[in-house]
Amino acid sequence: MDDVDDARAEFPATSLYRQLVADHTDRVYGYVMLLVGDRSVSENIANDSFRRTSQALLRGQIMGDAEEVLYRHATREGLRRLARSKELRGQLPPTSADDRQITAFGIIDGFSPQQRAAIFLAAWGQLGYRVAGVATGIGEGRAAELAFAARQEYREARGYPSDMTPACQDAGPVLSARADGARLAGENAVDDHLVSCDLCRGTAAAFDEFGAVVRAIHIPSPTTDVAGAALGEVEAHARRRVAGIGDILRLAVGPGLLVVVLIVGLLVFQQCSEASVQTGLGRTSDLLYVHLRDESGDWIVTLDSGSGRELSRVPGGTLTGNGQRVYSAEASCEGGPCVTTIRLSDTGTTERTDVAQVDGRLEAVAVVEERQDLYLVDAASGWTRLLRFDLEVGRLSGSVSAPTDLLEPYRPGRTALAEDGSVLFGVASSVDDESGRVLATDLRAMEIIGSVPLERAELSSVNVLPRTLNGRAYAYEPGGGRLHEVSIDGAQSVASIDMETVRSTAATGGTTSVVEGALAAGAQGLLYAVHPSGGIAVVEADPLRVVRQVREDRRYTAVVVSSDGEKLYALEEGGTYVVLDEATGMELLRRNQGQIVGFVQVNAGQ
Repeated sequence: MDDVDDARAEFPATSLYRQLVADHTDRVYGYVMLLVGDRSVSENIANDSFRRTSQALLRGQIMGDAEEVLYRHATREGLRRLARSKELRGQLPPTSADDRQITAFGIIDGFSPQQRAAIFLAAWGQLGYRVAGVATGIGEGRAAELAFAARQEYREARGYPSDMTPACQDAGPVLSARADGARLAGENAVDDHLVSCDLCRGTAAAFDEFGAVVRAIHIPSPTTDVAGAALGEVEAHARRRVAGIGDILRLAVGPGLLVVVLIVGLLVFQQCSEASVQTGLGRTSDLLYVHLRDESGDWIVTLDSGSGRELSRVPGGTLTGNGQRVYSAEASCEGGPCVTTIRLSDTGTTERTDVAQVDGRLEAVAVVEERQDLYLVDAASGWTRLLRFDLEVGRLSGSVSAPTDLLEPYRPGRTALAEDGSVLFGVASSVDDESGRVLATDLRAMEIIGSVPLERAELSSVNVLPRTLNGRAYAYEPGGGRLHEVSIDGAQSVASIDMETVRSTAATGGTTSVVEGALAAGAQGLLYAVHPSGGIAVVEADPLRVVRQVREDRRYTAVVVSSDGEKLYALEEGGTYVVLDEATGMELLRRNQGQIVGFVQVNAGQ
């Protein structure tokens, strides 16, 4: 029995989870109370957040920070409840509270729910800007900016002078971060400035006061034992593990015991070890979603864009606009008619659930969660029939078929959803003359609204960008370097340009694969396209023309723009992930990912 007792020693993941519960039970519950203002709802969300985090952690599914996952869960569910209920409202101080507290919470209440969440995590929870940025999806830098903006409003509301010098303006963000227990560059310069500046010393006091009055709000105690419920899952897991190990140890003798020891050692190693990650320069806070393909299948992988660190991976499918969920469809055709299982995966926790089963061999191509609509394509029809699945009621609610003279217009990888979720764009070839076309489908009415011919399009490599810059949509042939500007309303091609007259080898060898993300939209009417001869072409949308080329010495397969427009994330041939300075082309980070085949999207936050 001594061996069994020794086996009761907890794995690192179990100990980590117990510490997580001890450190964060009150904070998670209090944070959700600040968001939704209802004790019962807050208890349920806190319990569910701990349950999901424990399951993912104990199964070895969390590849990032467990604290980030916990608060990401709590934030998502809290914001979801707020969006669905007109009765829920965040926790506010009573009207008899101190004027400073009423002022502070009045200011925070003026921000959007997602922004309020980031401010609460930073200023009330003092969890740091990284956790605040990851949990809310707005990014670390934006979380710091929001906390600073709220403090600035509080400072002005409290009547502090506003005649700031440039040095005072530089000191503001540093002083705000310091009030949240964080550090920014320039600390020494700010300390030197504070010695001689009464105004900034007052600003520092106001910023500290803001955090103090926010943290002083009374939060009603939960009616249930949140910590006890949180530990219930890990206790059950521990009992199952000890029972299993005891059985193995009683059976194991001689060489068999050595095998058991090696297995247990491997499990411990898996839960302890972390991959070595190169962080590089020019760190960004975006969450980057990529399409990865390996021997085990297709995956949607969440990366920390500034380091290339993998945060999670879930089965491939169609990603929601907020990056929180992936809907996938898996068809089974053995022993009879095909049946497709629709599955939902959470990109934060990697938890997967079955949504429904539908007859047919279907694939997911788009989702609009605001309307609770999932769009599937019938593969058996040659990707010509689009179906709408109502997620709320769990059944098909409409369909549309493309014109019979078009080939594969809804094939996954060649469709793109308009930003407002109203139109699905796809590229197809004509049965008669093999010319290219951009097909536009109204997803609300489920009807074709445009079919625009593309001159000399090589459809095996066309990407569609449904960003309606100047009322136009764009299609790009990365192999041949031809960019098309089309008007869906006018059903005509407006303009097109060749990046280069010499075709790349990828375009001359017949059919090429579709690369997700060969064309991207940036700020101020700029497009970014992978140049066929090397580098990334920066294109003005109006008029359509190439204005410069970034890193002509490198060959890329995909590109996407950071949320602040200052960085380009690019894939080199072979799957190496790099971060480039948009203005200079300087390489800030390089990481060999190898198996990434394309970009899906960047979580731009607010």
